[in-house]
Amino acid sequence: MRILTYIRKKKWLINSLLAICLVAFFLSNTGSLIEIYFRKEPITNVGTIAGHKISKHTYQEQFNKEKLWLKKHKPNEYIHSYVWSKFFKKYAYKKTYEKLGLQVSKEEIINIMQGNYIVEDIRKAFTDQKTGKFDKNKWINYIKELSETPQGRRFLNQLEDDFASERLAKKLAYLLQESRQITELEHFCQLPPEPINIRYLYIPYTSIANNSIQVSTKEEQGYLDKHQQKYQQKESRSIQYVNFPIVPSKENVKLFKKKLNALAKEFSAIEQLKINIFVKHHTDNQEEVLVTWTKENIPAIIKSQLENSGKDTVIGPIQDGNNYTLYRLVNTPNKPLSKEEYQFAKIEKNIMVSQDTIDEVYRSATDFGIDIKNKKQWTEKAKKEGLETHKETISIEEVQLIRDTPMRELYQWLYNNDTKVNNISPAIRVKYTTKDVIKDNITVAIMTEKKEAGKGTLTDVKVKNSVHTQVANQHKAKLITEKLEKLLSEKDFSLHQLKKHYTDNAQVYEKENLQFEDNELPYVGLAYKAIGSAFGLQVGKKTGIIRTEEGIIIIERTEDKDIPEDISMNEYRKELVKKEKDIQLKAIDEFLKQQANIKDQRYLFY
Repeated sequence: MRILTYIRKKKWLINSLLAICLVAFFLSNTGSLIEIYFRKEPITNVGTIAGHKISKHTYQEQFNKEKLWLKKHKPNEYIHSYVWSKFFKKYAYKKTYEKLGLQVSKEEIINIMQGNYIVEDIRKAFTDQKTGKFDKNKWINYIKELSETPQGRRFLNQLEDDFASERLAKKLAYLLQESRQITELEHFCQLPPEPINIRYLYIPYTSIANNSIQVSTKEEQGYLDKHQQKYQQKESRSIQYVNFPIVPSKENVKLFKKKLNALAKEFSAIEQLKINIFVKHHTDNQEEVLVTWTKENIPAIIKSQLENSGKDTVIGPIQDGNNYTLYRLVNTPNKPLSKEEYQFAKIEKNIMVSQDTIDEVYRSATDFGIDIKNKKQWTEKAKKEGLETHKETISIEEVQLIRDTPMRELYQWLYNNDTKVNNISPAIRVKYTTKDVIKDNITVAIMTEKKEAGKGTLTDVKVKNSVHTQVANQHKAKLITEKLEKLLSEKDFSLHQLKKHYTDNAQVYEKENLQFEDNELPYVGLAYKAIGSAFGLQVGKKTGIIRTEEGIIIIERTEDKDIPEDISMNEYRKELVKKEKDIQLKAIDEFLKQQANIKDQRYLFY
């Protein structure tokens, strides 16, 4: 009361307190007000194909529908890919369909939905599990049920649109395939050359020490300028992150053991006939509630307790990490066990981590990132607190393709438009299983680098190392070539003689039955040019000095091989025609992808 009386007398004090409170309130909300005022329009589209924006709502509806049909057969990752391909076919191919006059009639739709050509997805979804046959009556009845509600009719209309789109794609594919024919001359020209046998001298660049080669920055830049296509850089972002494990606290363990001891008493007192029901009700692992061992393979820890206990005694709990198991010896009434066997009912229990403990780990992870402004501070703090730092670089393609990953939420944060280098992520829970062990962590990360798509530069360590190696190999190739040319100018040495005179890590190998379509040689790796040159040789002749990716090679053709008589040229021609048609379809598909100016932003939502 004295305090209230004092405050009433001191009106200036009331005004001051009110002013302080108002300022505190304003300051505490300034960030939120500014954020609301300057907030960008929220992203609501998962992507754009050929100018058509695909909203998250539209995409999710399509995904849910496909999941309904495909959930028994395919994982989520497949369904995402399948849904996106449907949108691509629908929008990227639209102008092509119109120019070619391709359409799907109402009669075709009826035939696809209810006639003799019902699509495979429906057949799978309405296959009788007992007979393994498609139950058409069940499907027709399902259509009738759907037709009775607005939502059902909308679903059927979407199905018809999807099937019409698929039908159009098949018509186009058939049209393109049948437009490609292989003439007799093409067929003859593309017959596979006869297999050959070769012998080859190979000298790897590693035969010359790296420290004996000098490479200038000017040479590296020159090589990079000439081979920019090889070093096109994809968009990627790099992070470092630390994990804060979620583990049971002492209080969690104490409470768990108290409950486990009470459960063990109940388990020992339960009647034999009720054991199975009791176990299934209490165990955390429903897959295996009974286990049988012989005297030879019974675990020692159980055997030692069994010898000092009766039939109904509960053995355990036996600990394995955070997993505890209770065992009770049982007999099956209709089939008594032999003296050599023991059958146990078992209850598996895992220690549950309380929400308070989880919240505490979240606080620790969040506190770790406070006041960190850059990568250096991050590294120093992690070292000081004894935390292991993990590093990872993720490309935009990986984020778009890999959705079923426990790191998904972290990747979404990383590729959010507002995330900048040196930003700290929110604390994110990451749970996964490795080697049958469940890992449960709260993870916090820092973005350490952001690379835009475009030309590679020597400032990129990976690019510089690769370019340096290629330039060094050019120098090595020149040295090896000069030494071989000098030897060959003196005498027409055989490959074995060249090996002897060259000495430095030169080796001679042989390859039998080399096929023209082969692109590698043992111990050499990729050797397109060398293999092509070998097929242009006469028996006993050698190629010139040829440079490969990893060394220098000279090839000698040693023996002809005839094509086996059982190879059918007609079958080969059919295979050739099919291959040509497939190549044509893929080429057109790839062309339309480039023309569609695709923007895939699904990684921001899934």
